[in-house]
Amino acid sequence: MKISPYRKYLKNTFALSKVTISLPVTLTALTGYMLGDPSITSELLYVCAGVYLLSSGSSAFNHFQDKETDALMERTRSRPIPSGEVSVKFVLFLSLIFVLTGSALLLITGWLPASLGMLAIAWYNGIYTPMKKITPMAAVPGAFIGAIPPFIGYTAAGGNLTVPAIWIAGLFFFVAQIPHFWLLAIYYADDYERSSLPVITQKFSSAGLRRITFVWLVSASLLGLALSLFGLISIPMLFLLNIIITLVMILSALRIFFNSSARTYRQVFMHFNFYVLGVIILMLFQVFYAQ
Repeated sequence: MKISPYRKYLKNTFALSKVTISLPVTLTALTGYMLGDPSITSELLYVCAGVYLLSSGSSAFNHFQDKETDALMERTRSRPIPSGEVSVKFVLFLSLIFVLTGSALLLITGWLPASLGMLAIAWYNGIYTPMKKITPMAAVPGAFIGAIPPFIGYTAAGGNLTVPAIWIAGLFFFVAQIPHFWLLAIYYADDYERSSLPVITQKFSSAGLRRITFVWLVSASLLGLALSLFGLISIPMLFLLNIIITLVMILSALRIFFNSSARTYRQVFMHFNFYVLGVIILMLFQVFYAQ
């Protein structure tokens, strides 16, 4: 059955916008907004739509930046550009439209949220993406991207930047990005090497890799627990749940010492994603129950 041109471009637009990345990014911006102002207003809609579009535009431009390496990797060679589904001009046009529209929506909420949005794009596309082709350690400065969306939401809601809670939340999202990047890179190490990209598995021995990955996972988990100390997950039942999911995450991370197969790293990667989602949900429940 032949797919209509309209459906084809719609499918490729979703692929270029990396929905599985843009939606979680938007969720962290929403969380930041609710920490600043728990009321649901039109500005919350502007923030969510603006961040989603900025993330989509950045992701589409990233497809353009990575088109050569994408063509070499099994995991990415079916993406819209290397597969020939869309032209480079279409991707650049789509990226520009997404970025301009997203920036305009954030500008409605204030100059600071819009500026932070542009900083996120500049950092991801201008610093992290070129750096990851040079060093596998790019994940560390690249993780700064994870901390920006909550601040976009928080400042759009008129949150006070002198409040320590938003900074510990930003630190949590920053640190959480590092094991997220590395676990995925370890799982797809052979694919990355095939494209001549530097891989973290080339930097450390197997034992060293297990230790440093575990340290980052535990650091992120303990920061998630520390959110309770700053009142972000302080309701007794939510605090208890935070302790439970933190312990479960640390136990899951311990598995890499007993089985360091790519499959185990993939499973820990999935568990960690669910853990971060759980922390976000607990923070949102805290906001709604505290009203």
